[in-house]
Amino acid sequence: MTTRGMPRTRSKTVRNRSAVVLTLALLVGFFLDLGTPPLFDRDEGAFSEATREMFETGDFISPQLNAEPRYDKPILIYWAQAIFVAAVGPNEWGFRLASAVAATLWVIVVMRFARPRLGSDGAYFVGVLMATSMGVMILARAAIADALLNLWLTLAMLDMARWIETGKPGRWRIFLWMALGFLTKGPVALLVPGATSLLFFLWRRDLRTWLACIFDPRGLAVFVVVAAPWYGVQFAREGIDFWNGFFMKHNVQRFSSPLHGHDGSYFYYLPVLFFVLLPHTGLFLRTLGTIKRARADETARFLWLWIGFVFVFFSLSGTKLPHYVLLGITPLFILMAQHRELLRSRLLLMIPPVILWSILIAMPHLVDDIRARLNDPYFEATLTQAPRAFTPLYMLAVSAGGAVWIAGLIAYRRGSLWRAVAPLAILHAGLLAHFVVPAFGELLQGPTKEAGIVARNTGRPTVRYEIDMPSVSVYRGAVTPGRTPRRGEVAVTKVGKLDDLRGEGVRFEILYERGGMIVVRVLDDRTAR
Repeated sequence: MTTRGMPRTRSKTVRNRSAVVLTLALLVGFFLDLGTPPLFDRDEGAFSEATREMFETGDFISPQLNAEPRYDKPILIYWAQAIFVAAVGPNEWGFRLASAVAATLWVIVVMRFARPRLGSDGAYFVGVLMATSMGVMILARAAIADALLNLWLTLAMLDMARWIETGKPGRWRIFLWMALGFLTKGPVALLVPGATSLLFFLWRRDLRTWLACIFDPRGLAVFVVVAAPWYGVQFAREGIDFWNGFFMKHNVQRFSSPLHGHDGSYFYYLPVLFFVLLPHTGLFLRTLGTIKRARADETARFLWLWIGFVFVFFSLSGTKLPHYVLLGITPLFILMAQHRELLRSRLLLMIPPVILWSILIAMPHLVDDIRARLNDPYFEATLTQAPRAFTPLYMLAVSAGGAVWIAGLIAYRRGSLWRAVAPLAILHAGLLAHFVVPAFGELLQGPTKEAGIVARNTGRPTVRYEIDMPSVSVYRGAVTPGRTPRRGEVAVTKVGKLDDLRGEGVRFEILYERGGMIVVRVLDDRTAR
């Protein structure tokens, strides 16, 4: 991997300016208004409630969700969230800070790898690319496991690349990172390094070296010492239910069939890549043309194999979610930074973000069109809140964002085009963080948050009636079982379920109704079973 850009001996002024810009990119991309949008159901709500219940029960070993075992993910993400919740409280900031900090460390890890290979400019640019890309921003701002998983996976894969180049560092470090990834999200932390390295050594026709790496006694010992204790304790507590729930349902079945209706075609991740790399999709398209050069560069070949395996494997998987492809996005940023000087077309850099801004500007009209086509009372009621979410200030901000992006690129005349990216990308990230994400949060989750708070303020026992929205429990600050309410209880439900409740012989009064969410209080004891 050849070094491009300015020499590493840059002036102190240039280094300081780059450090300031990079710091600003990280603060804007990952931390600006982090606590403003409500928690998004179902994933953010489920992770956050499971962490909150650890404090309520005092059990920091076996995650629970609404007092039921939660086998979806291993323990490390809950411990990471718990640290920040203990520091700042059980609020949006507390639940999301673990992801924001993990994403920051993820960027730093990649920059440290890039610096000796791409020079200081390349390392700086890869940091800006990551901090301002939509995909990494989403993971950094979500109270889920994926930013932390990507940190461990990146550490493992980049140490593997270093080992391929020089034989250093010791292989045991790779096993340490994989063990921490295994404690964060399970077998995928082994799958991606194992499969990518297998493909690399098969290309090299050196399967013997791969087998020696995989069965390294010191590395295996490190992995077992780090990862095995929690799994052992959890299996001893939960028995075969843990095995079936975690390994079989949430890992094997995710690949073999769609889980929770998350399916898609074999081409699902092509448009996903377009959007998660924004506003840098133009540079990605230009970098695709350099694949053939990887034949002469083992590090580049390893990076492309990493990308290729993740893309193909998850394209074949039965369950498809946009963030799965982000497990292979780190090497793309490195390669994009390496080939940054190839970006000479303003049009190529301009068009993808303009497409995004156009969609965002048209969003109020798109929502009306979508609502007219729906046959779901809850989502129809949810989308009636669009004027409250997409305010005139929102429209002004996104319109200005698109205009500034175009004008900035047209006006730039000071050197290599990639140098114009940082200020424009930071502006892009800031508008997303301060206007766009809160708008969608208000539209989709604002009523849910309010419903949880209303239920909490009643001081009465509360249940969820025919809804799966864990954030209700977070905002109530208490476990909220899912069942039919009894006399004197409060129920949080949604539009379309009230007739079901009446059909079960329940009389009630409505305490709250907005955007498809409803809170009721039961008036008599004719309750359901």
